[in-house]
Amino acid sequence: AAFQWYQRSTISGSFKWADVYVNAIWLTNTMQVALASLIDETNRIPINAAGAGMIRTALMPTILQAGDFGAYDTGVTLSGVQIASVNASAGFNIATPLQANGWFLLIRPATATVRENRGPWQIVFYYTDAGAVQSLTLSTVALT
Repeated sequence: AAFQWYQRSTISGSFKWADVYVNAIWLTNTMQVALASLIDETNRIPINAAGAGMIRTALMPTILQAGDFGAYDTGVTLSGVQIASVNASAGFNIATPLQANGWFLLIRPATATVRENRGPWQIVFYYTDAGAVQSLTLSTVALT
């Protein structure tokens, strides 16, 4: 067999691994295109529960596709620090569904100021990455 692999796939900057970096770029781009298409197709997204539903519906194909190709992983156990961080960021406990589903879409409730200014309406997509094997150690033990 002929194998050609990238070794270690590390990169510089805030991302440690190339696959995580590429997935983040793809997710952000694809979600932005989905939201731009939603605005283009509907001409109006109300800043209320119906509008949040429209946004969620527009983003679901990307979220599901990301899961299909492994951009996020289910069942990742977060550390105590990570749990505190995501819960503080969201303003409530999202750690449980995030760990179970591998993602959590937060469409923050709009304030009166956001409605008056017609945005920006804050949307945050949290997702978990279980990592990927970069090396293995195999031992064989013969007992005679």
